[in-house]
Amino acid sequence: MKKLALMLGCMFLLGTLVGAQEGPKSEIFLGYSYLRTGTGGQVNAFNNNGGLGSLQYNFTDHIGLVGELGGFHAGNVSIKGPDLRSLDQTFFSYQFGPRFSLNKTGRITP
Repeated sequence: MKKLALMLGCMFLLGTLVGAQEGPKSEIFLGYSYLRTGTGGQVNAFNNNGGLGSLQYNFTDHIGLVGELGGFHAGNVSIKGPDLRSLDQTFFSYQFGPRFSLNKTGRITP
């Protein structure tokens, strides 16, 4: 029983130390994206593969600036019809702007 009380006491003290830390100054995200596209028109369905990247700088615990970049590629997209042609579908997207966070000190941040 003493060991359990000692363990719980240590967890409580360490938990309060972790909760007192500030949030990160910058955040980074890298990811993979897959999109299956079925147009239903003259272009056959095709797959887009790509990647996403996001970089955020936090000025305070609640205000930051974020930039998100994405690139997607699908080669040899065929068109239905008598003249069989193929297209190269390469897309690039970007977004930049402010990010406002609520309740950044809690366990869940929307």
